[in-house]
Amino acid sequence: MALPGAKTSEQQGWLAVEQMPVMWSFSPTSHEAYPAAVKRTVVQRDGRIDIDMSVLCEAPKPACDRLVESFKGLNEQMKRRLGGAR
Repeated sequence: MALPGAKTSEQQGWLAVEQMPVMWSFSPTSHEAYPAAVKRTVVQRDGRIDIDMSVLCEAPKPACDRLVESFKGLNEQMKRRLGGAR
């Protein structure tokens, strides 16, 4: 069952589901942090764009920590694109 208005794509094996303002990313089986899901929500805070993130990762902690750090970098890139970083 598809979510109304949701867009799905695959990037480097990751399944991405976007239904703004929420974006989900699901790790491929080949990723060291598998199984993992990352939920990012675009929010406006004090007149700026920000991204709230929740991660569910059942891999070993070091792999999950690397996953979180990589998504933090992606979040910063996205905020710059959306005009939220100063």
